[in-house]
Amino acid sequence: MAFARPAIPTALPFFQTYSKTSAVILLDNSFSLDVSDESGNRLKQAKLSAQSLINNLSDGDETAIIEMSSIENAAINAFSKNPEYLRERINKISVSNVPADLNRMLKIAGDMSDFAANLNKSLIIITDAQDNIFRVRNKDTANLLGKFNNVFFIIVGKDSKSDINNSSLDSLNIITSIYSKNKIVELETIVKNYSNAEVRDAVVSMMYDSVRVAQRSINIPAKENRSVPIAAPVQQYGPTSVTLELENDANEWDNKRFMGFNIPDKPKILINGSTESVRFINTALKSVSENEEFAKIDLNDNQRMATIPIESYDLIIISGIELTPNDISRLNDYISKGGNALLFPNNDANNTSDLLKVLGLGGTTLREFPRSAAQKFTNVDKNHPLFEGVFKLNDNDNKSIESPNIFKIMPAISGISLIGTAAGAFLTEQRIGDGKLLYLAVIPEMAWSNLPFTGIFPAIVYRSVIYLTSSQDISTFVNTGDPISINLNLKFQSDNFKIIDPNGNVSFISPIKLPGSISLNFPGFTMPGVYTIYDSKNKLAKQIAVNFDRSESELKIADSDKIKNFLNTVLGKDTSKNIIDNHVDLKSEFVRASMGTELWQLFLILAILFAIAEMIVQRTLKKESSL
Repeated sequence: MAFARPAIPTALPFFQTYSKTSAVILLDNSFSLDVSDESGNRLKQAKLSAQSLINNLSDGDETAIIEMSSIENAAINAFSKNPEYLRERINKISVSNVPADLNRMLKIAGDMSDFAANLNKSLIIITDAQDNIFRVRNKDTANLLGKFNNVFFIIVGKDSKSDINNSSLDSLNIITSIYSKNKIVELETIVKNYSNAEVRDAVVSMMYDSVRVAQRSINIPAKENRSVPIAAPVQQYGPTSVTLELENDANEWDNKRFMGFNIPDKPKILINGSTESVRFINTALKSVSENEEFAKIDLNDNQRMATIPIESYDLIIISGIELTPNDISRLNDYISKGGNALLFPNNDANNTSDLLKVLGLGGTTLREFPRSAAQKFTNVDKNHPLFEGVFKLNDNDNKSIESPNIFKIMPAISGISLIGTAAGAFLTEQRIGDGKLLYLAVIPEMAWSNLPFTGIFPAIVYRSVIYLTSSQDISTFVNTGDPISINLNLKFQSDNFKIIDPNGNVSFISPIKLPGSISLNFPGFTMPGVYTIYDSKNKLAKQIAVNFDRSESELKIADSDKIKNFLNTVLGKDTSKNIIDNHVDLKSEFVRASMGTELWQLFLILAILFAIAEMIVQRTLKKESSL
């Protein structure tokens, strides 16, 4: 027993000694600590606390240092007995973009304790104790029962009397639904004031690819938030990185939010149909488009669809021509893989019905009306992105909308009706796989209606083309450090996808191929900003907007009961816990906890006494046997 060198944390008279300690230090370096109070920068205060522990190390003590704000494998930070190395390790710790994950780091600390050289094990947590560090992200609470003898929870800034004035961009909402060149993009951000004083004339700026394009000034009462709308036109094709920025305050880390959107280059459009309808559709597009050509349009009169490489087009417009079963199958496959189509009926109701059934619109029947009873619009979904900016949203009178006189119509049985008539849907939307479809139930020919001669026809055709070809898929939003999985449709075929980070650095990732999609899995991005992903043909596949976790912005220390309950849950009630408000007291507290009793001397004394007793007993027995 003496050779095993057992020890107990309790001090016994004449045997009390310093127990060699294996200490694990969890140091919070999230950006909420990059503020200053009357004691200086809080991250520096946290590092000073860790340094004081290192300076107090005795021979045989060992320490491991783990950054709480990290997505890397923190287990590489093994125990060390070298004070110089440990001090250098602490000095190199800097502010992280990733929020602290106490629960995850406790698991790592528990695993490391199994490799400790000393029986006395201490866990030191140095943090500003914000509420967000106690979140359990994967619902798997760490279990450190029996892993440590002592736990020190050191709260940085607890004794501060300073009122730190911090505001943040809390969220970013997108108001615009369709993005196109020279059109205004409107956003809304929520600015929160966490301080006890009003913030006056705070400036919010919007930038496209680091170029300032708009600016707003606001006042925010203490402990309140304000909504700030901000907008500017986009004047370029391709992916655009948007940055909203709040002017500097106590903590600059939460003063930016990011998003991205893409305006595809001039779309390639095929118009194939009867001579009359092709002429009217093309004229409508030219009448409303601006001076700059907005699309590359190929016109075909009654051409067989089998001879057209439809996969090379961004949008297909078909009007007034019959389609073979093979044409219908190709069209359905084209749309499901991300293609877009604007379809009109043809004069064969059965053929049109077969088309709509395959496309999920349930078929159709031809309905005819005398000119004296022509059908008109009865309702329009003005809130739909297709009609953004076309109608006044507060105008609920559909009679004010110009309607054609409809004599023949083939309404779809199912789908989402965007414009309705008493005879059925005039304009219907349908999603097929990754693509979009609009079905307009009237051929633009005089035998069907006077639609081509109304003012609403160019607006509907042009807006339908813009809606179908413009990007609506904005960037995916994720917080720094959070893992993310992106699913892409099968039109992006690549063995390696290229990722460009906000600084322009390039990396590559291999996809996971699934039956109906392609998956890209990322462990987490540490740098905020917009990441762009391209396939092997350099075609934009996705944008990812990485933003700071807004929970880091509220500089408020968690309630003491919450801290105790969390520690009791993770460590058990029997583990000694020391919650320290003032880091100056850490050294004495740590020394006190490290004082215990090594029992080897006691067992050595007992061994000698037992040996003497055995000799006495043996001598006595020998005398008795000789008698």
